[in-house]
Amino acid sequence: MEYKFKIVKSNKDSRRIVISSSNRSYMEEPNSFVYLVKRIQSDIGGSIENVGDMQFKITDDKYGLVYQWDGLNGISVVYPESVSEEDTLKFLNNYTCDF
Repeated sequence: MEYKFKIVKSNKDSRRIVISSSNRSYMEEPNSFVYLVKRIQSDIGGSIENVGDMQFKITDDKYGLVYQWDGLNGISVVYPESVSEEDTLKFLNNYTCDF
């Protein structure tokens, strides 16, 4: 299944960007999250590392982003202090659109 993604909100205080999937079914959202992480990984290379419960990093990701899924926020991306919100949004815009 092909998923589409949209940036829903960004919070500079928590350094978190929330992304919505075109598939609005709650039960399918973890599948769309896995799809997004694998899609980004296939573009930038490296391998996917598990860094927590439904939290992943991609080893060759120059931004050091943490991709996570939880029942409260759904899909979100946390960026480190060394990376600006603007750079993170610019990168993620390669994988998102309005739907």
